[in-house]
Amino acid sequence: MNLIKTDLTEITYLPNGGNLVYVPGFYSPEDAEELSNLGTDINWEDHGSPRLVAWVGDFEYSYSRITHKAAPWTSTLQAIREKVEKSVFGYSNGQYQGVLLNLYRDENDSVAYHADNEPMICQDTTIASVSFGAARSFRLKYIGPDRPKPKNTKITLENGSLLLMSGAIQKFWLHSIPKSKVPVGPRINLTFRRYSENK
Repeated sequence: MNLIKTDLTEITYLPNGGNLVYVPGFYSPEDAEELSNLGTDINWEDHGSPRLVAWVGDFEYSYSRITHKAAPWTSTLQAIREKVEKSVFGYSNGQYQGVLLNLYRDENDSVAYHADNEPMICQDTTIASVSFGAARSFRLKYIGPDRPKPKNTKITLENGSLLLMSGAIQKFWLHSIPKSKVPVGPRINLTFRRYSENK
């Protein structure tokens, strides 16, 4: 991983070879505020889950029994992809072939505990997650063999932040964005992954 470490970068090493890299100031407050409005140009889909989703990529993407047609890369999303790729890989040439966008409209929107382990996703590679808008709690729960189990982990994902998940984290940990107990505004999350096959 070629991410440049700064004084604000937080690294968490998890059992069984997983780790988190959290960069709260990946975008400046001014740029993050502007990019928090990118959702107005997105064709959001409602599939009955407690959030809205959209898929932008080089091919259609199926998960949770739903197939998402590929929307084209906008100039804004392409610029975000290039910035993320340069931070993770040191250069950008489209390593992340797609981005899944999630819109959490308020404190009632959420995503349950899950792992990013669909067959299409390249395993043991870095998954990059960028957040714009309201801060939300990101929680991890251990499901590996260690006894006693490690304590659950949580990070507050702030506006303009970058979170990287790498190693075997998807095999031994589940992650979620729970509902908030206090009112919050909308949040947009962009999750970039590498895929092993284009369907």
